[in-house]
Amino acid sequence: MATLYELKLRLASPWLGNQRTREAVRRFRRDDLGKIAIDLPQWNWTFKQAALALHMDNIDTDTIRPQANIDPPKFVLYRRNYTHNNKQCNEMFEAMRENSVVTFNMLVTDVAHGSSAPAGKSPPNAEQLTAILKFTGEFLGLSPWGGNYGYGRFSVE
Repeated sequence: MATLYELKLRLASPWLGNQRTREAVRRFRRDDLGKIAIDLPQWNWTFKQAALALHMDNIDTDTIRPQANIDPPKFVLYRRNYTHNNKQCNEMFEAMRENSVVTFNMLVTDVAHGSSAPAGKSPPNAEQLTAILKFTGEFLGLSPWGGNYGYGRFSVE
């Protein structure tokens, strides 16, 4: 049986866009409605990594289906300062600031789309999904740019 969850994530670090633009500001990729388009393969990868790290070998993370877009809170411009070849550099990003709350839906299906359940694996229940999301928020982040630099970290509300 499929279960729909409404999630509220409080950003612990800025969530940055990654699409280069002519204005020299990296922006979020948008869908036809102007909402932020989710990079589903990236999100699925993070859920798999979280489940593996939490030793949830019996969880089929392919059954976790976030909605395809997010209606974001207010955007700000964020200046990322960094050093490259001993030279100070900066780059501008469209961003959701830390402490913003992002709300979206996530569906957990009974089997992954177009397949049967892998042997010995099952969809996550509410507690397991929360654990996967908490781990993702603390260690991996979901920002389309810079998760490995600490951007897009969050806590589950």
